[in-house]
Amino acid sequence: TLDFIDVDRGYQGSYSIWPDAVAVSPDDRNVYVASNQLDVFSRDPATGKLTVTQQILNGNEAGILGGSAILISPD
Repeated sequence: TLDFIDVDRGYQGSYSIWPDAVAVSPDDRNVYVASNQLDVFSRDPATGKLTVTQQILNGNEAGILGGSAILISPD
């Protein structure tokens, strides 16, 4: 499960404000949030703290035009 811990006000990018889907990797080390973009967070297993590691913004070149689901392969 995911629990609210804190808000990182130091990040200058934009997060998905209205997420359509959230998924946690099988090893619990990454969290993926889809909406009009894809936000990828690394997750500290000891504290649960999330840190942005990648963002793929909306657009044809990225292939994201409003994500509504996330499927994670176990490999």
